[in-house]
Amino acid sequence: MGAVKTVGIFSKPGAEAAHELVPRLIAWLAERGIEVRLDRETAGYAGSANGLDRLKVPEGCDLAVVLGGDGTLLSAARAVGDRAIPLLAVNLGGWGS
Repeated sequence: MGAVKTVGIFSKPGAEAAHELVPRLIAWLAERGIEVRLDRETAGYAGSANGLDRLKVPEGCDLAVVLGGDGTLLSAARAVGDRAIPLLAVNLGGWGS
């Protein structure tokens, strides 16, 4: 994998930890000159109304970060489809929730 220039971020709806994590992640990426593409849930955690439909997030991305549980990971994997984009999963889910 070459240099990461654009990261797509997918987040679990209603994930309390994402309210703090998402703005910090976006800032960390921005400090490194990395652009982000956000789904609607992630944009909401970042205080923005400019989120994309999940199927559009992977367009032009070099990496996808998934903040959530199994369901969020599966949703992101469906959005990525057959594109050669690695998924980095960060578990914010809980057992059976």
